[in-house]
Amino acid sequence: MRTVEQFMQGKKNDEALCEDALFIGEHLVAVIDGVTTKGGGLIKGRKSGRFARDVLLESLTAHPDMYLWSAAEALRFLNQSIADAVAQAGVTLQKKGFPRAGIIVFNGYRSEIWNYGDCQGMFCGKKLDYSKKVDEVNSDVRAMYIEAALLNGSTVMDIEADDVGRTAILDNLTLQFEFENIPGPFGYPVLNGLNFNEGMISVESVPPGAEVVLASDGYPVLRPTLSESEAELDKLLHTDPLCFRDYRSTKGLEKGNISFDDRTYWRGFAE
Repeated sequence: MRTVEQFMQGKKNDEALCEDALFIGEHLVAVIDGVTTKGGGLIKGRKSGRFARDVLLESLTAHPDMYLWSAAEALRFLNQSIADAVAQAGVTLQKKGFPRAGIIVFNGYRSEIWNYGDCQGMFCGKKLDYSKKVDEVNSDVRAMYIEAALLNGSTVMDIEADDVGRTAILDNLTLQFEFENIPGPFGYPVLNGLNFNEGMISVESVPPGAEVVLASDGYPVLRPTLSESEAELDKLLHTDPLCFRDYRSTKGLEKGNISFDDRTYWRGFAE
């Protein structure tokens, strides 16, 4: 496996709070995107998204032979590792407080890309988009509330400090947990330690020697290079920092943050 370029940046410019992770092994590369906490307390001093991120990174590191496994074997194991870590932590969690993460993996040995969640990728000019219908719905509702607030005198800076759109969809963000790993119009895959659906794994065969890009969804527009992807993000943060017009999202830029989400990018290929 040869890395051409890599980058990771937390939305708060504090690595200790970043819920993304990048694993680079001899034959495996993985981008991990811990799901932003929707409620509940800390788990061993960490928010649930950071906890999930750490558990998956540790599990990948502890099993360097995982490239020999099938996608189903590896992803089921990683999901179980979250359940085991919660049990070992000795905490009682409500469903909304459970650690969750999406993941995208390039297995250079098998020449495959595995995805379980809403990360994104690219190879041979083909973009891999795993966005969720439920996010589209919530993003539209959030945008409607923000547009109404602006019509009634609020400013973009006001909403950066107190996102009325985000507040309006908080119940929906909790409700969507019912659709985790469940097939259907609003169903979506996520590693949550609670349930798992092998049928929701995405596997792409990659031609030998092909260049591959993996990224978290902190990049609104994924491009073939890091500089191009960063330029697209920079453009968005200037034209639509609340992420409700040019690029609709369930969250925008908060006051004091440097982006609307954590972001991770890797480009390389198997040798």
